Amino acid sequence: MVAIILGAPVWVWPLLAYLVWSGWRATRRHEFRPPGSLILPGVFLLLSVSSLLLREGMPVLVIVAWVIGAAAGAAVGWLTAKGAEAQPREDLRAMDVPGTWSILIVSLAFFSVQYAIGYWRATQPELLEQQPLIGVVPLASAASTFFFVGRAAAFLKALRG
Repeated sequence: MVAIILGAPVWVWPLLAYLVWSGWRATRRHEFRPPGSLILPGVFLLLSVSSLLLREGMPVLVIVAWVIGAAAGAAVGWLTAKGAEAQPREDLRAMDVPGTWSILIVSLAFFSVQYAIGYWRATQPELLEQQPLIGVVPLASAASTFFFVGRAAAFLKALRG
């Protein structure tokens, strides 16, 4: 277990700290202010796309699972943002958003999935090519990523009118 933690790249720990910090901050009323509020969706999108592109050979199942996960995640993110009763500020440069635990939960779930993928890729790459992981991994990655993308898109749309 210690080897799993100590063998991680150094950049993993600041990322985890940022995810915990931003997720904890989101549990209280907070502000959605572009472009700063687009950092988390952007980082997750980069990680999800890079994990997809780093695959050796890409069966159709992987692409289909990723697209389904992206669509489902975006829809859930959009719907949770629409139901959040967020209020645009008068200057229309930010929104007041009620607190939610979903940001912290989805962030940590996404981190855990990506960490496990990285670990398996480094230690047992053949494991990622077995059923059901061949479809589950891209599905989970895209769903958690696009939860944040969909949420951010809904808030941006509300700000732009």
